[in-house]
Amino acid sequence: GYSLIVANSDDSRESEQALLRRLTSRGVDGVLLIPARESCAAGAGAALREDVERVTCPVVLIDRLTQCGWCDAVGFDNYLGGRLAAQYLLEGGHKRIGIVTGDVAESSAADRRRGFVDAIEQAGERFDPALCVSGDYRFDGGYHAADQIIDGGATAVFCCNDVMALGFRQRMAERGLHVTEDMQVIGYDNILRRFGLGLRMTTVEQSVVDLAAAGWGMLGSRIDAVVRGDGDSGACRPWLASPQVKVLTPKLVQAACA
Repeated sequence: GYSLIVANSDDSRESEQALLRRLTSRGVDGVLLIPARESCAAGAGAALREDVERVTCPVVLIDRLTQCGWCDAVGFDNYLGGRLAAQYLLEGGHKRIGIVTGDVAESSAADRRRGFVDAIEQAGERFDPALCVSGDYRFDGGYHAADQIIDGGATAVFCCNDVMALGFRQRMAERGLHVTEDMQVIGYDNILRRFGLGLRMTTVEQSVVDLAAAGWGMLGSRIDAVVRGDGDSGACRPWLASPQVKVLTPKLVQAACA
């Protein structure tokens, strides 16, 4: 019985602020908010919290800042996701493993990197910082990181999202290298099938269906409480006063040929 308004901040803090004001002025019943990357950077969390506290309807943070502790939130265990990627590559016999990270100033990207490095070191292997290249979750980030990691002698790489993995694979192809035969590449998100690209790639899946269901389940219950007037929930705003956090479990999806 609800209508959905979809708005894109394009990872801009300024756009995010404007959209929150605009949506609130239109009297929306609730907001599912994927925080802009700028809002997740070190030192920016307090400003985002102030913005959310000005919103009068229930808010659920999705995907990023899941465990911030000051607002209802749903997301995946990024630390575990990084461990899953590393363990898969270690079990394949790889010892020199590279990583193309997102912006580690953002907690989810930092958690993926930390889980990855911890798994390698706990397996008794040495993680070489020279094989860690910062990307931006975009195709070009993976593409431009490839030369440093390949020339550094890595036999496998973990790209912290599938789009960067595609960029990495593109640069490998230009250098005459093949996935699996010359270098193993693992991604994150499991989005290629949705894009209809016809490629198969081992990846760590964050189920969008599960994330959406959990997010709406949390937000819907808050909206229902406001409508019923339970304990004047609209005034006390329990999504801020007593926030709920749900952390979902990612899983490894292994491709048959890559």
